[in-house]
Formats: sequence, structure tokens, C-alpha cells
Amino acid sequence: MELAAAGKAAVALYGREHYFACHCHLSCMAAPMLDSSGRILGRLDASYSNEARYFCWN
Repeated sequence: MELAAAGKAAVALYGREHYFACHCHLSCMAAPMLDSSGRILGRLDASYSNEARYFCWN
């Protein structure tokens, strides 16, 4: 979520791309919600287990 906020753009991390090994079973997407001036109003996060990702796409 902080990557999305810092870059003011959507990001996705899959499995072992996470900084902490304890999160390597997750796939996460995050995007900042910006106002018309580019200020961050909030953040949207969608995280799920890698098993769910393979179930949905296969």
C-alpha cells in the first residue's frame, strides 16, 4: 500500500516479491484514490492467497 501511495500509481506484488517472507503466500494489489489536485484521499487494497489466484484463473 505504501508503494502505491508513494508513487501515486497502482502496484501489484505476487508471492515472493513481498519484502517480508511471512507474506509470500499472498498476492496484493493496491491503488491510491486521488482528488482532482492529486492529493491522496485514500487507498484501495485487494489481497488474497496465491491458492485463490490459481483457482480463479485455471
